[in-house]
Amino acid sequence: MPANAAIYMPYEKLNMGTAELCQPDGRNGNSPHYQDTVSGAAVRLNVMPTDELSRHLKGFAGWVRSLQDAADRTAAAETLITHTKTVLGLVTETDFEATPELWAWLFKVADQNDGVLFLLNSIYLANGAVLVGAMRNQRK
Repeated sequence: MPANAAIYMPYEKLNMGTAELCQPDGRNGNSPHYQDTVSGAAVRLNVMPTDELSRHLKGFAGWVRSLQDAADRTAAAETLITHTKTVLGLVTETDFEATPELWAWLFKVADQNDGVLFLLNSIYLANGAVLVGAMRNQRK
């Protein structure tokens, strides 16, 4: 099963390591994205268009408020969301469980940009700790 994830970062200018920024003309639904190769598999991170960002972040904050996690954790998650300036959505055919290198690469990108990851219905800090979401309860 292909991996699904997004990285939320408080910067517009990003440190993406070896990932290449591709800035197509926007026709045919082809938007700016970063691409790289992880363990021989193509990995693409689509840049969320700025005109969609505010609405998306409001919805994401609403999702966080609906969780049953501790109030201090949901407040921390909402603060991180409020400071987000860039969202990158993962596109790959690679499976997380089959490719631990993909996990490591995503967390490295998040760490290099003071970001957080949304995957498996959870928000992960760059150090791998689950801040809120389904995986927080499963990891205990």
